[in-house]
Amino acid sequence: MRNPKRFGIGVAPLQPLGQQPACHPSWRELDAGVRKRRRSGGAAEEGGGWARGRGPGPGSGPWPDSGSSCPVSGIARDAQLGDSSSVARARVGRSQRTVRRSFEPVPMPPHVLVADSRERDREESRNSLAPLGYDVTCVDSAEAALRVRASRPPPDMVILDERLRFANGRDVAAALKTGGYLPVLLRVSDASVVMPDPAVDWAISRAADGPTLQAAVRALLQVREVFGRMGTRNAELARMLEQHRELLDFQVHDVRRHLTTLELNLAFVKGALGSPTGEIGLALDDSVDATRRVSRYLGDMLVMAECEEVGLKLDLGEVNLAELIDREAAECRRQAELRQVQLNSTVPRDLIIEGDLHLLGRVFANLLDNALRHAGMAGDVVVTSHETDESVEITVSNTGLPLPVELRDGIFGKFASGPGDAGSRRTGVGLYFCHRVVRAHGGSIAVVDRPGCAVSIAVSLPRVADPTSSCRL
Repeated sequence: MRNPKRFGIGVAPLQPLGQQPACHPSWRELDAGVRKRRRSGGAAEEGGGWARGRGPGPGSGPWPDSGSSCPVSGIARDAQLGDSSSVARARVGRSQRTVRRSFEPVPMPPHVLVADSRERDREESRNSLAPLGYDVTCVDSAEAALRVRASRPPPDMVILDERLRFANGRDVAAALKTGGYLPVLLRVSDASVVMPDPAVDWAISRAADGPTLQAAVRALLQVREVFGRMGTRNAELARMLEQHRELLDFQVHDVRRHLTTLELNLAFVKGALGSPTGEIGLALDDSVDATRRVSRYLGDMLVMAECEEVGLKLDLGEVNLAELIDREAAECRRQAELRQVQLNSTVPRDLIIEGDLHLLGRVFANLLDNALRHAGMAGDVVVTSHETDESVEITVSNTGLPLPVELRDGIFGKFASGPGDAGSRRTGVGLYFCHRVVRAHGGSIAVVDRPGCAVSIAVSLPRVADPTSSCRL
């Protein structure tokens, strides 16, 4: 058995309950002594030294088998006595805090790498930085500096001479920064004529004194600390963005599943009633159209989320614009009949471009839906086209209330709304979605003036899509 006195702990024999020596005060006596000492500002008479946590004082009575002094540590003694007083709890708390502090990591001093061919300059740098607590490593060649850079952990910053042996200091600085951000302080012959270099963070004269070098090192280390906090914050934001994306995918999938069930049930009811007409038939048709619009809206949300995170990826192919617009117009035919709106298209049947069929279909679906909502009762919606050798322009125009000039540039922004949408609680993501998809194709979208129309939105698309254009924010 190890000797416990090696670890500063005394051991006393435990006594059975009810057989403690008469000199041991009870917890009530201890608390009474503590209270009296607090009132009087001095030592308490009751309990003697026990109230102060030092064991029984002289004359308090002998400790069994140990003479007149108690060899038991404060915590062990309180546990042996069964003491539940505030003194014992305070002593245990202090001990635990001491243990926690002993296990806290000790911060490492900043590691500064000095690469200089002149031994005198290396020693001056060491003598200037070492008294400040920096861990200074001096080398005399570019190869040695690169080896130190590749070590683990790498240095926190580098002081580099412009003219290293058999190497250019600027080239060495660029090589040192390939493994991540590393502040580089370049020592030159004349700091007033230093050419800008992205690999160099700061330049000072080789003849600069110690305080100037210390100030430059402190400043660059602070910059490195800021960069480190930014990297940590960016990693945290990336993690939060990924979690947001996963949550959005899950929610959209769940809502779409319920929409599909609703649409199937509506189709079943409509078939069971034998394709009813009148108000029942109109109500069923409106419900089916509403489920499809909500499903399309959810799809737009997913596309915009992907667009803002990593950029939109296009599935390019041949797109017949006349067939595409006719298909989307057929989806809106029911809405046009309810509003008594005339929906016409004059797009040529042979108008073909390169693009993403699915995304462009949703663009024109949003434009037609927007035009039908603002055309008013018994209005008109017209789709026209204009061709050039390199591009095609499709214009969707509607009657109704005109769009104020001051709102034309802002309606394609995220969550923007027109003058008639102030109380309708619409989110305004449809035109924003159109703007991002058209931009991804290398085209443009804008509000234009057309005779006899209140609002006209023109979509200009290249005949051959330019996938290098990105909709990423």
